[in-house]
Amino acid sequence: AYFAIGAPLFRQFAAATRGRLPLRDVSHLLAQDRQLSSAHRSHLDTLTEHLAAAPLSAAMGKVPRVFPSTTADWVRLAESHDRLADTLDALAQDGERERMGRSELRLAMVWPVAVSLVMFAMLSVVVTFVVPAFSEIYVHMGVALPALSLKVFSLVETTVGYWWLWLPILLLLAVCLAKRALPVVVLQGLDGMKHRLGFVHRLSVARFMARLVGLLQASGTDATLQRAALAHLSATTATPALAALGTRLYAAVQAGTPLSTALEMESQLPQRAALYVRLGEKMQDLTAPLAQLSQEVDTEHRLAIARFERGIILTVYGVLGLVVGVFVVATYLPIFTLGQMT
Repeated sequence: AYFAIGAPLFRQFAAATRGRLPLRDVSHLLAQDRQLSSAHRSHLDTLTEHLAAAPLSAAMGKVPRVFPSTTADWVRLAESHDRLADTLDALAQDGERERMGRSELRLAMVWPVAVSLVMFAMLSVVVTFVVPAFSEIYVHMGVALPALSLKVFSLVETTVGYWWLWLPILLLLAVCLAKRALPVVVLQGLDGMKHRLGFVHRLSVARFMARLVGLLQASGTDATLQRAALAHLSATTATPALAALGTRLYAAVQAGTPLSTALEMESQLPQRAALYVRLGEKMQDLTAPLAQLSQEVDTEHRLAIARFERGIILTVYGVLGLVVGVFVVATYLPIFTLGQMT
């Protein structure tokens, strides 16, 4: 909900703050957007109600399902330092960057998902009609089935016979996985398995770095704003391992460690990030180093997307090839036994 609502909302809030338009009017108008879900419109209505008598940070705190407490704290800090418009711009840009990254990820998944669905349909036909026909032929001919064929034929018989049981369960699991509605332990285990794949890990780190650099550009050399940005980053990062990384960066800066040193201690992050930040700390101006780093991070993100798309396609092809190969071998292996009998 945060990224669906936050990015456009913060962009309009920043413009309204500079134009001295009441923020309540902005959220009230945006809540009338029919493209938003009813739940999102309800959240905006709640925010509008509290904006009538409280500042933005306090109103955000009343909608914790949308706005993390760390984000509300950052806005509260900006209000006290008279930097609300700039901070809202930074939050809007961060939200837009994350939404764009998710859109690119979905586009990269279109072809692999399409191939998987087609192959699943073909395998369903094979499992339902072809394999049982071969199994009946072998039984009538009295062919001694190899162990692999016995296991595959038994699996096919069970699958076809109980399709009404496993298919709804499979669809339910797919929906729960897409909505991340599974237990936290299960989600963490699945995330850990995914990130053992090099191309998945590279893309996740690239997206994390893009957000990190963008938030640091908005914070500058102000350690207080840096801490607030890092806390926001950690709270809004979906990947547990990277969320923990953001928390470590926040804790290090909170303890007085220079940001460059904190970055250097994280082996998952590119070494160049720490070097550029250290250069900016020496100059007491992070603008130029972070601008250069931002270009390199964007390039790495595009390369990571391309590698992810190739990697997921090859993985899908490999898994499907293995499954199809097992079925083909198991189905035709008894023919060799039949040749020996004759």
